This record gives sequence, C-alpha cells and structure tokens, in this order.
Amino acid sequence: MLYRLTRVDDRLKEGPQHTISEDAAEFARVLVELFRRVVSSLANIAIYCYRLGQSIGVGAPAALSGFLLACGAALNWLRRPGSEIMAQRKRLQGELQHVVGRLSAAAEEVSFYRGEGAERATVLGALGRLVGLHQMGSGFEQLVHFLETMLTKRVAAMVGFVCMARAFFAYHPGMSG
Repeated sequence: MLYRLTRVDDRLKEGPQHTISEDAAEFARVLVELFRRVVSSLANIAIYCYRLGQSIGVGAPAALSGFLLACGAALNWLRRPGSEIMAQRKRLQGELQHVVGRLSAAAEEVSFYRGEGAERATVLGALGRLVGLHQMGSGFEQLVHFLETMLTKRVAAMVGFVCMARAFFAYHPGMSG
C-alpha cells in the first residue's frame, strides 16, 4: 500500500503516524457508509420486487426493473463526456494558478521590463479558456440533469403506472371494459 504525505494543511505537525491513522479511520468510515447505503438500497429493491411479484405477478416488477436498469446504463453513457470536461477544467484551473503564481513571483521584473501587456494577455487567455470550458460544461451538466430528471421521475412513473395497470386488468378481466 502506497501512502504519500503532502503538506497541504497543518495536520503534519502532529506527526505522520497520527495523520495516517486519522485518514485510515476516515476511509474506513466512508467505505462502511457506502456499503451500508448500497446494500440497503439493493435489499429494499429486492424486497419490493419480491412482494410486488407475489401480489400481481413477476411481469410488472421485471419490466420496471429492466426500464430502470436501461435508464441507468443510458445515463452513465451520457455522463462520460462530463468526466473529460471535469479533467479539462482541472487542468485549466492548474494552468491559471500557475500563470498567476508565476506572475506574483516575478511581479517586480514584469513591472521593470514593462511586460504588463504580455502578462495581462497571458492571464486573460488562461482565464478565457477556463470560462469558456466552464460555460460549455455547465450547459452539458444541465442537459444531463434534465434528461435524468425526465427519465427517472416522469417516464419511470408512467412506465410504473402502465405496468401496474396491465397487471391489475389482467387479474380483473371484467374491469377492462
């Protein structure tokens, strides 16, 4: 196991062993919480499908589960460019921080040699690239969120109602009109 200590804050003053044990405890806590949420959700889905299958048949829960799995796969596929946009955003943020840090370190030289115009163009160029990517990424995130909301809330509710109605009318043939 590789653990790299980097001084980002003042936690290393207490000693690396203390920091490592705190991080390990925090990692274990987060892992247990994630496992609890995933297992709890899967157990709830399994119990719901089992009970629903007992009362109206297996077709409705299977169709609804299949629809939700297909929606999840489609949304994961749609989110892939989002991770690339996030990586580009982090790279451009690092580039902007580097440019500003370099300018701060060499402020006297820039002023002495009258390089304000060139440095201003460099900083504004880095900032412009970051702002442009941020605007594009925000639009993409809003589109994915809209599709996610429509598929997982609205369309899933309609599919659920149709599945329940078909199962209900199949078991009560006199009510189908």
